[in-house]
Amino acid sequence: MGEVEARVQLDTERAERQRLQRELSRLREQLVRTDRLASLGTLLGAIAHDLGNIAGSYRLYMEVLEQDVAEQGLSSRQGLLGLAKVGDEIERHAENLSTLCRGQEDGVALLDLRAPIENAVALVRRTRVSAAERVLVQLPEAPLLVEVQGARIEQLVLNLVLNAIDACEGLPADRSVRVMLDAADEGHGHALKIADDGCGIAAEDFLRIFEPSYTTKPPHRGTGLGLFAVAQIAETHGATVQVVSELGRGSEFRVFFPRRIEKPSEAS
Repeated sequence: MGEVEARVQLDTERAERQRLQRELSRLREQLVRTDRLASLGTLLGAIAHDLGNIAGSYRLYMEVLEQDVAEQGLSSRQGLLGLAKVGDEIERHAENLSTLCRGQEDGVALLDLRAPIENAVALVRRTRVSAAERVLVQLPEAPLLVEVQGARIEQLVLNLVLNAIDACEGLPADRSVRVMLDAADEGHGHALKIADDGCGIAAEDFLRIFEPSYTTKPPHRGTGLGLFAVAQIAETHGATVQVVSELGRGSEFRVFFPRRIEKPSEAS
């Protein structure tokens, strides 16, 4: 009888552990989504500003066309080209917003790792116009193929670059943020590196930077979820994150993605 009771207790404990693991995974995913919403709010502000400028351009080109038609009965090619350009701008904003909103719905696909990095940097430059010149990008000429969720990688890059910009706030303009991507070598997979010449990370904060809700930013400046989301996204992609920092000199975050192992039919 005692053996049966012990077996039942073990089964109960195992079931409870599995339930707690599922709940932990759900909470982690919820925190990543919360961080995505925070990023989305920042992006919406920038897009609203840009759409206001675009609407003004649209009205201007319409006035040009109306004037040509009224005076000459002609269609202005310049005005039509301008309207087409405005349409392209609106479409680009819609695509950027849609990409950031999709998040979990994006499945894992074989992508050129350069694409989500370029998209994220473009969003940052739109969002932080005053700091856009600080952000320098160095990507390889050849594609680097990795199986990833594109929108999640954009979120990861967005968080790291925004943090790097914040670290340089108030410092001379020559303090830069560098986004680099290196192809896999013998020791590591493809390496995404985001470095800054900012304030660096204090020793007492270093071990806690990936904790949820932990932040050194002033109130209303951060949720404390940015680096937590970076760690979670990296983990779900089988990537590892390394951090090197020196107080007063800056920091470098390195994300190593698993190298893609080609099948014989792909290599041939």
